[in-house]
Parts: sequence; structure tokens; C-alpha cells
Amino acid sequence: MNKTKTILIVDDDFQLRNLLETTFFQQDLVVLTAPNGIKAQKMLSQVNVDIIIIDMIMPEADGIETISIITEKYPRLKIIAISGGSVALNATLLTDMALKVGAHYAIKKPFNLDEIIQKVAEFLQLD
Repeated sequence: MNKTKTILIVDDDFQLRNLLETTFFQQDLVVLTAPNGIKAQKMLSQVNVDIIIIDMIMPEADGIETISIITEKYPRLKIIAISGGSVALNATLLTDMALKVGAHYAIKKPFNLDEIIQKVAEFLQLD
């Protein structure tokens, strides 16, 4: 990909965040991570980011709330939502909600790593 492009990975699951961080670092991107939407918003106010991958269910500020805020403040930022669902909400409902509030793509966990790599590459080529 391109080391001048920056991706922000937002997920409260350390292992998944680490997997995505390693994957996109190997794809030659600058990789930033945040464990929740609050920290992601703070990071976005300080650093220029090209694309964000964000989990839907997180403590403090969930994906729906965070995506809504991000799309208002940073309308050009590409957003990929990911979700495994919860007891109360299934992953399909959550990913549909993410698309309605501004995500450009949504994928259910567990996802195929190649699919998310391909989608990130596609979005970054549009810029």
C-alpha cells in the first residue's frame, strides 16, 4: 500500500487490534490504535487519518455513536465497521446500523482478513 497513508484501528479487543495492527503495518501503512471511541476521537483531532476500522460494541463510546461523530467532523474519512454482535443485537443489525450512520463498509466478525485488506486497499486507492 503506501506508508504515507494512515489507518486507525478502534477495538476494545486487544488481540484483534494487535492482529489488525500487525497486518496493516505489513501492508506498509502507518497504523494507529485505540481501545474505544473516546480515545479514537481524541486521536483524530491530533493526527490526519485516511481510513478507520471500528468495532461496533465497545465501552465508553460505541461504534454507532463514534461513527456518527466522525462522519460529521471528518466527512472524507473512510470508515469500515466491524461487529460480532452481542446478546441483545446481532451482528447483521449492527453492521446495517453502521452503514446507516455513515460507515462506508461493514463486515461481521469473524471476518476473512483478506477481505478487509482488499477493502482498505480499495478505499485508499480512491484518495
